[in-house]
Amino acid sequence: MNAEIISIGSEHLLGEIINTDAPYLTKRLAEIGIEVERETTIGDDEKSIASSLEEALGRARIVITIGGLGPTPDDLTKKVIAKVAEERLVLHEEILSEIEEKFKEEAIPYLKERFKVKEVIKSLVLRTTGLPESKVAEKLKDIMKKSKNPQVSLLAHENIVDIRLTVKAEDEKTGEKLNEGMGKKISKRLGNYIFGTRKQTLEEVVGYLLYMRKKTITVAESCTGGLISHRLTNVPGSSNYFLGSIVAYSNRMKRDRLRVKKTTLEKYGAVSEKVAGEMAKGVKRIAGSDFGLGITGIAGPTGATEEKPIGLVYIALAYKNKVEIREFKFRGERGVIKAKAANAALDIVRRHLLK
Repeated sequence: MNAEIISIGSEHLLGEIINTDAPYLTKRLAEIGIEVERETTIGDDEKSIASSLEEALGRARIVITIGGLGPTPDDLTKKVIAKVAEERLVLHEEILSEIEEKFKEEAIPYLKERFKVKEVIKSLVLRTTGLPESKVAEKLKDIMKKSKNPQVSLLAHENIVDIRLTVKAEDEKTGEKLNEGMGKKISKRLGNYIFGTRKQTLEEVVGYLLYMRKKTITVAESCTGGLISHRLTNVPGSSNYFLGSIVAYSNRMKRDRLRVKKTTLEKYGAVSEKVAGEMAKGVKRIAGSDFGLGITGIAGPTGATEEKPIGLVYIALAYKNKVEIREFKFRGERGVIKAKAANAALDIVRRHLLK
């Protein structure tokens, strides 16, 4: 049983509105075994709507349109569907009442009964960080090639690679069991590169580990501008382990607030291992926390040199009388580099807490 979704609306193509309806429908249809094979977004144009409908009807058992219905002149869906079906539009009050009653929270049960769907589609997502998509694919090459049910696919975004398992089964319990079995096989292969499942975030996992180990953390941020602190405090209950942060963007703030040595800044520059280390130690000392996390880098698009390119980031974790420092070179625009750096910093904390 296959379906296609046609999203109608020029606002989607212009990037003014994010289409949240199509993913919702895809998920709900998958739950009852109806697989969406294609989702098309088109503008408010009669010819585009007509051709898209004709093509979709030639491929799919079910075609669902989103948008293009309403009181404005550019809402053309009803008109075009009638034209494609070679029928004329007639308002039938009795049928209208039946449709309103039938679909009031009942669209999914209706489709399931109407098309006698006997399969369910279940998904499981394993979330990884610390490896690029190419490396994850290389490590799972044989599994991805051999496994047809569940199917294994990858989705990369901002230093995180999601592994999606999708299975077709006769019932939910069987589907979940097949996904869990494959999940265990992949987890054994990737180990600590997997940090969570489904929609778990790094900050949630880090927060859980800090809370369970009764540890506290403070953050000194430069290039991320408070993003790490924002992420940590997005988690309810973070006041149990997150004591605070200092966004020390300028060299003066690094010296005055974090006590980064003037000689260190002059000799090595603000973007350096030494400065990251002194930032981490300084914020830890100020708050008296178990961990101090320091980060400095060049997010771009300006400020780079031949020796220190855009995307160069140093992250330091201070604990007890030790400091761990790592160098990263990220690619992307300013916002992407900041997001990748924040993920890397949180992952450093996670991995230390797992030791």
